[in-house]
Amino acid sequence: MKLIILFLALGLTGCTTQAWYEEVRSRQLQECRNGTIEDYDECRQRVDKSYPQYERERQEVMGKK
Repeated sequence: MKLIILFLALGLTGCTTQAWYEEVRSRQLQECRNGTIEDYDECRQRVDKSYPQYERERQEVMGKK
């Protein structure tokens, strides 16, 4: 539910895709901090990706459809 509100808020403010990505990533990293230390390392590896890396992977997926 929180993510839906975040998506709507970002959409209404006209944020760039990169700003949107960075905000979501920041919130995901905060959620990682709320878990156990073991979970934190795994969680951080999963979400700690730069925007250019994210965009490359997104383009690869979009190109495969």
